[in-house]
Amino acid sequence: MADKKKLDRWADKLLDTGKRNNLINFKDSKATTAEVLYPNCETVFSKCSVGHIFEVYDPKLSDDDPEDYADNTNESNAGPESRLSKEEYKSSCVPRLRNEKSIVVYAQTPNPITAVKNIAKKAKEMQDETGLNVAYLAFGFVRWNEKEGSDVYYRAPLLLVHVNILTGSILDPVKIEISDDDVVVNPTFDFLLQAEYGLSLPGYEDGESLNEYYSSVSDSVQKMGWEIIDECKLGIFSFLKINMYEDLKQNAEQILENSNVRVLLGESVQVTDLFTDAG
Repeated sequence: MADKKKLDRWADKLLDTGKRNNLINFKDSKATTAEVLYPNCETVFSKCSVGHIFEVYDPKLSDDDPEDYADNTNESNAGPESRLSKEEYKSSCVPRLRNEKSIVVYAQTPNPITAVKNIAKKAKEMQDETGLNVAYLAFGFVRWNEKEGSDVYYRAPLLLVHVNILTGSILDPVKIEISDDDVVVNPTFDFLLQAEYGLSLPGYEDGESLNEYYSSVSDSVQKMGWEIIDECKLGIFSFLKINMYEDLKQNAEQILENSNVRVLLGESVQVTDLFTDAG
């Protein structure tokens, strides 16, 4: 049997654990991220069943259309002083919610609705190119550093839930539809933890609350001095190679039986075996 360690190295190279990967080092951006401010993360997470639809509250579609908001959402206003803070925006919007499905979303742009539509556009472009939807709600982040005493910290999402972003017409609210039952534990960060620190993220148990999962993660990472941040972000998270990675890991023995694979791994095989496997 060919060396399984070489096949493992192939699989590991499929997962990008560099700091430019937002599964390892998440950063807010105007174009591809937005934060759910209301309801709280636990409440939103509890409603993440397939087919559930959240409506992103848009003050411009509100009956009372508050002037204090309208003056702060002009896309031509470039300065940071033109943008409401998280708390100001939340305080302005929450009292006006009329729908139990409504959520308040914030972004690093004067108009958070535009940010959500940008995420939808980017997700569609990637889906057209790859056939995969890469829009997710991310719940909970680990604030981590590479070594004790380092003052350089990174944020990695913990749980991801697949969504569709429905933009509709300009007169309709933007909607976020839960599209998959499975709650995904960040596989890329989990791999980094195992490879670099001998740690592993706990699996998510169906029906487990968000706070219960946070507690499980804390038990694993608290000795590193890392902390859990309770945030919910909407963004683009690419798992384009995760299926290939999992296939190599889960079906290693069967894959290594193929003579062509063994040749690629540097093993000598009979020429007749190559034709047999190819057929």
